[in-house]
Amino acid sequence: MPEVVIIGAGLAGLTCAKVLLEQGLRDLVVLEKADAPGGRVRTDQVQGYRLDRGFQVLFTAYPSVRRHLDLQALQVRSYRPGAVLVQRQQHYLLGDPLRDLSSLGATLTNPLLSWADKLRIMQLRLQLWGQSPEQILETADMTTAMFLDRYGFSRRTRQSFFDPFYQGILLDPSLETTARLFLFYFKMLAEGDIVTPGYGMGEISRQLAQMIPTQAIRYQSPVVRVQMLPDQDLEVHLQRGDRISAPWVVCAVEAPAVRQLLQIEVPVQPRAVTCLYWAAPFSLTRGAYLYLNATGKGRINHWMEMTQVSPDLAPVGQHLYVSVILGLPDLSETALVQQCRSELKTWFPQADLDQLRFLRQYRIPFAQLAQPPGIDQIMHQIQSPHPRLLLAGEYRQQSSIEGAMGSGEQAAQQILGR
Repeated sequence: MPEVVIIGAGLAGLTCAKVLLEQGLRDLVVLEKADAPGGRVRTDQVQGYRLDRGFQVLFTAYPSVRRHLDLQALQVRSYRPGAVLVQRQQHYLLGDPLRDLSSLGATLTNPLLSWADKLRIMQLRLQLWGQSPEQILETADMTTAMFLDRYGFSRRTRQSFFDPFYQGILLDPSLETTARLFLFYFKMLAEGDIVTPGYGMGEISRQLAQMIPTQAIRYQSPVVRVQMLPDQDLEVHLQRGDRISAPWVVCAVEAPAVRQLLQIEVPVQPRAVTCLYWAAPFSLTRGAYLYLNATGKGRINHWMEMTQVSPDLAPVGQHLYVSVILGLPDLSETALVQQCRSELKTWFPQADLDQLRFLRQYRIPFAQLAQPPGIDQIMHQIQSPHPRLLLAGEYRQQSSIEGAMGSGEQAAQQILGR
């Protein structure tokens, strides 16, 4: 009988197992319903291209990332600090001169943001510089949209930069997400890099899984029930009929699966996203910058040439792109591809986008949790039905890689008595 059973080999479950193993608790088993680790953080190989299951990035300033990942081994590749704002067939760079001095001139002359708003961005950065992530997550709670308005940012600056950039991070078209998360991400972006592993985001999951003995992870092992035994142990029932008893069980699956498996109340309101991957024999962009829709209209929120970040994501001589759409459009794949191609022709009017070849669409109904003001209190009030049945996942801290990994570490520390 193992000492710990971990249900789910996503980032929360894998991080939990890693911490336990590092502290000498080796008698554990991880049960995963899929055929590989990672949950939503996986990468598919399609026609020689490496496609993440939805556009995802990694913030090197995340505390959990610094504790648990070997970024050098992941061969991470950095995005350029800042973004390119696309409006009326024109491209305007908004860089971060404190991190990339070469962007200073273009940033200062960017006409879409007023001098006052550029100074407000610097003021906010300085304001957050001396605060810890924990302090930021305890600030006054309001929506992100309300915070931006109260801070004085103009409607034009919001439309051109803040709205598309943070709508893309939070997957929230109305920016009703708590401003605590906006401020947390703002600080992470100011203090670290945005990166992706050289061979895709799935390499994060692979690295964590490789830290766990092969025999300790059982794939294609969906769990259907967790039962409390009279001797206070727990019994995990697998779909194929197996039963595994253990003193400790960590449930590290997505929030909807937690609600179904354990019959407890957890936040499950989703944020959805749709990602379309494209290939072409030519480059369209001027560096590893995120391209933002600065018009406030249209289907595409942002666009990225992934091979500007890592050429290894595509065959030699080819370029990989992704267009990101918030929500799940009520269109067929063919209609959505046609609409996005037409829209991109207004972004890149000089390019022959008929040569842009569609590769694959990912519709992700549950990409993140909705995180309105007050979500922290809701997360803290979640109760497990048993003191040694622990819960790990982004619904425990925040809907992000940091939240998933941090909650897995927290569950491990509870088992270790810390």
